[in-house]
Amino acid sequence: MLLVGAELHTGFMPWHLGWDTVIGESNREVTDAEKAENTLSRDRTVLFGDGAGAVVIEARPGRAGLLKTLLYTDGTGADVLTMKGASFKTRPFVTPAQIAAGDTIPVMQGKEVFRSAVTLMPQAVREVCASAGVTVESLDLVLVHQANLRIIEGVQKALCLPAEKVPHNIERYGNTTAATLPILYHECLENGLVKPGMLIAFTALGSGMHWGASLYRA
Repeated sequence: MLLVGAELHTGFMPWHLGWDTVIGESNREVTDAEKAENTLSRDRTVLFGDGAGAVVIEARPGRAGLLKTLLYTDGTGADVLTMKGASFKTRPFVTPAQIAAGDTIPVMQGKEVFRSAVTLMPQAVREVCASAGVTVESLDLVLVHQANLRIIEGVQKALCLPAEKVPHNIERYGNTTAATLPILYHECLENGLVKPGMLIAFTALGSGMHWGASLYRA
């Protein structure tokens, strides 16, 4: 089975004014008016990035592989991280009026996202470890959804783990959402951080609200 996580966020960001410079079709100077409008959503444009990752999953004999996965959802938190336009709530899904109004730009309640993330992801890691009969202390690595560095550090501290067990690359790529964990895992493999027999937990949280954790033996 091929599992793919891929995101293209730049198209949803408000660079419809000056977009030609963003994608390299022009080297003109963006006007002051364009800069002013785009700056209105700077708090989101600086967070999100484009990315993709994939992994092949297959059944093999032995003790290695995915040991346990737990997933949760709570629809009452849907408005914490959402997008007003380009959704099934509206007909038609996308209109020029929605784009002009900025309704295709993600809306985020930052404080609530942070509170949920640093509470629910550590909780999911503890629960997936307990369900597999292992301790959090026995984890060799915890790969956290790369939403922002404060959240990653919050999860690390909540789990009482040293920083070297919770690697991150958010400072290089931004939040690529569904792609963050496969990209981070690939980098850990490339950098020699993953060795046979290691116990690794993956955890993520996103819009919906949805969250969960998986336990993996390398």
